[in-house]
Amino acid sequence: MWLLCLYCFWQRWAGDYLNLGRSYIFVKKYSTAKKYILKSISMEKKIGNKKWIGDGFDYLGRLYRNEKDNKKALLYYGRAYDMFKISGDTSGMRDCLFMINKIKNKN
Repeated sequence: MWLLCLYCFWQRWAGDYLNLGRSYIFVKKYSTAKKYILKSISMEKKIGNKKWIGDGFDYLGRLYRNEKDNKKALLYYGRAYDMFKISGDTSGMRDCLFMINKIKNKN
């Protein structure tokens, strides 16, 4: 039972880091956002939550797109797409493909 509680706590904590990272993107504090998103991804990898790993990569794609680094944005949107595909998140896959096409068509 305690192991299940620890898992739930860990997952909640990782989700909080992800939400903090997303919030920092909105206020354009990109280095702080990146720190929290990478921490979340690291934690999610340990518990195997592919959906939230995909969300983390998606947020990094947004971050780099906002910083006008399209090469890194495409890299992270591609990684997000792969994680969403593994987890069965078709909505996430669609959103990533939309952003990838938007960036590629802009160049």
